[in-house]
Amino acid sequence: MTTRTQEAGPAESLAPVKPPTYARVAGVARDLVVRWGVLVVAVVVWHQLARSSTSGYFPVPTDILDTTRTLWFSGQPPFVTDLFTENVGSSLGRLLQGWALAVVIGIAGGVLIGSSALAADMVRPLLDFMRSIPSPAVLPVFLVLLGIGDNMRVSLIAFVSLWPVLLNTVEGVRTVDRVKLDTARVFGLGRVARLRHVVFPAASPKILAGMRVALSLGLNLMVISELVAANNGVGHFVDASQDYFRIVDMWSGIIMIVIIGILLNLSFMALEKRLLRWHIGERA
Repeated sequence: MTTRTQEAGPAESLAPVKPPTYARVAGVARDLVVRWGVLVVAVVVWHQLARSSTSGYFPVPTDILDTTRTLWFSGQPPFVTDLFTENVGSSLGRLLQGWALAVVIGIAGGVLIGSSALAADMVRPLLDFMRSIPSPAVLPVFLVLLGIGDNMRVSLIAFVSLWPVLLNTVEGVRTVDRVKLDTARVFGLGRVARLRHVVFPAASPKILAGMRVALSLGLNLMVISELVAANNGVGHFVDASQDYFRIVDMWSGIIMIVIIGILLNLSFMALEKRLLRWHIGERA
């Protein structure tokens, strides 16, 4: 008697078997628990502790969320308030200006340094030293040199965001496969063409990783710089609310910083996935 397995053709025998519906549902539920379970438990515990507390400095999460909606998202379409436009717009403008400046300088400098083994060895100690300086420690230096205006904040964000981009670009350029470079030379590609068609594609995963780290550092410095002598921005709003003991308002500002960070990270992840489609497919 011929078995079913023997009768099955190659395509049928190699076709992936779809898991049952209940297994897929269980998998989705497990992913949700793993990703969000700890956060949900933490919020529930916070809510219970805040309800049993008589301290005004420990508001319940529902009050914070309601205040966040009222202060930031209760305006006319597109449903943002003047407070949102003034503070979030100012903060994002500084952050993106500083980050873009760091990306341009970091990639250009990283390609120049990474293209020469001697240059990379010479500047490595300096780069490691500059990267190791705690970010808040350089704030007084920038205050002395540039004053308290937006130029100081943009420059501070750019300075701190520069090093991940620069170091990752150097590393990416230094690790390009020599066989690919030699092959490009054999086919007569010039220096610019090799950079465009060989070096940048090979180094782009590391460069984009550095840009993503730089964006997180820039967000931190955006807030820190706005805590000092600023007249707008989300960091300034948090600091002013704390000074006037508007604790729930202060927490709503912190929630806005979290929202900005999450949206920036998700946006960059989507951009990174689009730019590195070939790399993801190659790894798969």
